[in-house]
Amino acid sequence: MFAASWCCSVGVTWTVELRPVGGIAPAGPVVEWISSGVPTELPVPEAGTADVLAERNLLLFRDEDQGGAAPRTRSRWLVGYATRHPEVLKLARMLADLVDDEVSHPMVLAAQWIEAGYAAGDAASWVSAGFTWPDMAHTLLGAELDFPPRSAWCRTG
Repeated sequence: MFAASWCCSVGVTWTVELRPVGGIAPAGPVVEWISSGVPTELPVPEAGTADVLAERNLLLFRDEDQGGAAPRTRSRWLVGYATRHPEVLKLARMLADLVDDEVSHPMVLAAQWIEAGYAAGDAASWVSAGFTWPDMAHTLLGAELDFPPRSAWCRTG
């Protein structure tokens, strides 16, 4: 998963920068620049962000409320998060209204659940029941508690 930021300081066209994500904020160096082909003399082509990313098989989760964690300067600002995994995007959209952005971003949380082996629907059921980390679900599923198996939990949660 990557943080996607528009940038006009790299060359003569508006560029989307991709940085790996650590926690809620971008972490580490830029791993890829994607030129939009739009000259920097023109306004940033924000409406075309998803299309620019799609050319590289990336899906965009637009970050409407960028909060304090998002770096923003005159030449660079976070527009959202990008992934190549459709299940991560699907789950992030499901979680958008369920999670507190200050604790964990929906894309970060979605990536953790999908990486742990949960399908989007299963993970959304766990999160809506108050379990924010996949390790919590693994612990409960492995414990001798009166919880239904994972597949039944999804149907009843």
